[in-house]
Amino acid sequence: GKAVIIIPARIASNRFPRKVLASIGDFPMVIATAKRVEGLDKVVIATDSKEVFDIAKSYQFQAVMTSAEHTS
Repeated sequence: GKAVIIIPARIASNRFPRKVLASIGDFPMVIATAKRVEGLDKVVIATDSKEVFDIAKSYQFQAVMTSAEHTS
């Protein structure tokens, strides 16, 4: 059976703000990461950012909104 891969993509970062949207090649980091595993399992991007959510959807990846109050 297939597993579910959940990629956490918080927009806030103390050391590197907006890191998940930094470009890796032609894609934002979160999308580059998802593309590496998309053929293996079900991929879900979990984020507290509407911007990341919308970007995930634009690349046809499933995304879910999480609370910004969750601990990292």
